[in-house]
Amino acid sequence: KLLLKITIYHVRSVALNFTTKVVKNDLSKFFDSYKLSKKLNQIIMQNVIFSIAVIVTLIILNMFGVLGLPLAVLFYEGSTIRVILNGLRLLGSGHSAEGYSDSYQTG
Repeated sequence: KLLLKITIYHVRSVALNFTTKVVKNDLSKFFDSYKLSKKLNQIIMQNVIFSIAVIVTLIILNMFGVLGLPLAVLFYEGSTIRVILNGLRLLGSGHSAEGYSDSYQTG
């Protein structure tokens, strides 16, 4: 029970430290962070659904002998690259970390 309290204290401390450094009493940055997190959740959900769909499709096609294992591995690796590129959309979404660059400096 004591370990749990210590862990919660440290998580709160880290979150408060991070928030203080990033937001710096500017609520517009807080709102931008909120919009970015919403966009991030959408992209994560898209990636999870796409990945599961590809895996299920490849398993079914492989079970019925429509698709050989080497070709299935190739399609799987291609889908992995697509998921990575989908995640990189956040960099060009206009919600990037501009204005936050000095926030991450230590000291």
